Amino acid sequence: MNNELWWAHTAGPDGRWHDLVQHLTSTSELAESFAARMGIVGFGSVIGLLHDTGKFTTEFQSYLVDPSRKRVNRDHSTAGAVHVKDNKLGIFGAFAIAGHHSGLSDRVSLNERIKKKSQESYVLEGLSTASRVLSARGIALSVLPENLPADWTDFVGRSDVLEVFIRMLFSCLVDADYLDTETHLDPKSMSLRNTWHKDLSWMVSQLDSWVGRRDSAIVNTSLNHARRVVYQSCVEAAKRSPGVYSLTVPTGFGKTISGIAFALHHAVVHNKERVIVAVPYTSIIDQNAQVYREIFGGNRVLEHHSTVAYNDDGEQEDRWKLATENWDVPLVVTTTVQLFESLFANRPAATRKLHNIANSVIILDEVQMLPLELLQPCFSMLRELKERYGVTILLSTATPIATELAVSASKVHDLESREIIPNNNYYFREFRRVKYDTTQLLTPWSWERVASEVERERQVMVILNTRKDAVAVFHLVQREAKNVYHLSASMCAAHRSTVLAQVMRHLKMDEPVVLVATQVVEAGVDIDFPVVLRAIGPLDRIAQAAGRCNREGKRSVGLVVVFVPEESRLPSGSYQTATQQALNILLDARSDLHDPKTYEKFFRALYMLVDTDGKGVEFLRVNRQSAFQFVEVAERFKMISDDSISVVVPYASEQTVDRSMVTVDELLNRIKKLGTMTREISRQLQRYTVNVYRHQTKKTSVAQSMTPISEGWYLWTGKYDGHTGLALDMDHEPSQLLV
Repeated sequence: MNNELWWAHTAGPDGRWHDLVQHLTSTSELAESFAARMGIVGFGSVIGLLHDTGKFTTEFQSYLVDPSRKRVNRDHSTAGAVHVKDNKLGIFGAFAIAGHHSGLSDRVSLNERIKKKSQESYVLEGLSTASRVLSARGIALSVLPENLPADWTDFVGRSDVLEVFIRMLFSCLVDADYLDTETHLDPKSMSLRNTWHKDLSWMVSQLDSWVGRRDSAIVNTSLNHARRVVYQSCVEAAKRSPGVYSLTVPTGFGKTISGIAFALHHAVVHNKERVIVAVPYTSIIDQNAQVYREIFGGNRVLEHHSTVAYNDDGEQEDRWKLATENWDVPLVVTTTVQLFESLFANRPAATRKLHNIANSVIILDEVQMLPLELLQPCFSMLRELKERYGVTILLSTATPIATELAVSASKVHDLESREIIPNNNYYFREFRRVKYDTTQLLTPWSWERVASEVERERQVMVILNTRKDAVAVFHLVQREAKNVYHLSASMCAAHRSTVLAQVMRHLKMDEPVVLVATQVVEAGVDIDFPVVLRAIGPLDRIAQAAGRCNREGKRSVGLVVVFVPEESRLPSGSYQTATQQALNILLDARSDLHDPKTYEKFFRALYMLVDTDGKGVEFLRVNRQSAFQFVEVAERFKMISDDSISVVVPYASEQTVDRSMVTVDELLNRIKKLGTMTREISRQLQRYTVNVYRHQTKKTSVAQSMTPISEGWYLWTGKYDGHTGLALDMDHEPSQLLV
């Protein structure tokens, strides 16, 4: 082998091998362009040039020629980390270079690795050869800048600030490395990345036109007038300076459209690159993303969550899949879990998108639903994105005072939000589409009592706190009433979609219908019942339930009855704490669920009882002694706290609403034929999965109903009820809907 021909990767589809110097310089240029967009100059070019210098060894080159060789040292990331370690800011570059394949490590582990391997022969050979080869081509192994950007005035001593800086630097390198490698090994995929239409100005004009057509076609009711006022207020607020904003209006006031109007107009005025919409439930995403696609078309909207299903095969599906890797698209619709767990992750695949979060507008929908024990790190991260990475944040909620008090409870300073609708209390007081009946709270209801109340109503929805409760009530009601449906996360996403479509059809046709559901139905599901029975729960969840009652204001008033179940068991943790606080407040006859002061009283009491850094994530990040523990932070920052696994359920394909969706049987046959689970198959199977708590799988009956179909994947061979889904007792809703 000619010693001056050094390779980064083996042959691509054109038969040519990937020149190592070309890979380093291209990655360097890409990483620098990503970092420079955030005002970070000089860092990306250095780490990009150094990241694969460990490949300048005869051993690694021999491995590329013959990958079957055993006992080959493939470590090619330590050399670059060793080179930058003695620089003033070298530790930051070392984190990124050393982890570009394996992930960000902890500070102690990184220092030990560099100390242990700095004098290894392969590290010294890699650096020496890299210096010689690059120098011969007129390229010097440069060093990192001596200082961070000049306007980062408060970074000294702020480990949380520096931690985010490392994350962003890491993201720039990882994405640049992946993209340049893809250009060589898979040019077809690279070409698909360039097919997204990114003109935000066009999207603004398209949205304004769509809203104009909508408004001209609807009846000019007081509610529709209020919606137009909210929309126009968001458009006007978009002209203001970047920062943190809040949009607080009652459910049904058009937050989905008004919020995206603010975000897009603001992005155009202030040269932001994209809009990211993060919502708490995948059931909301399906609905929101469909609205956005109707307005903007599919080549501008990326839907990224676990249960997304692509109707197109071939290039269109590949195009969407590729976009989920780095979010280089104009509009991303995702979950709060996907957004925040990426921001606190340490693995390359999860963090690759972070640099594209910079200089964006983020909409956090139903912000009050962020896990209480993670409020501090969540808002701390948002503050840092706002302060140094050009992010404008819109905190959206239908719960009065929730945003202000959540930020206050997080103890994160400099994150005060500007309310877009400063007189929003007027809307909560004047648009009382429902009447709350809390007179029943002193006498607990049996399930038989609940069923008897249901039988009195022609169209009614019952919302319970647990799946077990929902199944019990469903079976009682099913005996007497007509068109009775069940909705919970015991059902796979495809099943839930079918049920919602059937329920909405009955409502539209003004036919008798009963829906017995868990709280899965409360956020973002556009459904409108005249009567809702809600088991006592957190006050904001009761308000969400009311948002599914007389939603369009077509009736003079809807009825929301809040009751205490006689035999229910509440989910543990903050949900139970919040429910008890809600009960205490509602037992006071003076409490008015239309009055924002009631919610202020609730949230103040609740936040006094919970630790908003309950998992100690922020403690690790801000303390110098424990700073830069990227692995531990990623482990602790889990928005999904229940320990569960997904099982594929045999949901009948003929029942699905969208007949273009690939069926379970077809997907299982593909796995059998291929002998493996591909990424495409796993993504499509998500629509047919249900979460099972891991402790339950230890039961013999459950274990015997789970047949392995691939690593980490199981087929449920036990009972799957066509009405209620997976036949297992569940104390509370699983977190499948959040991913």
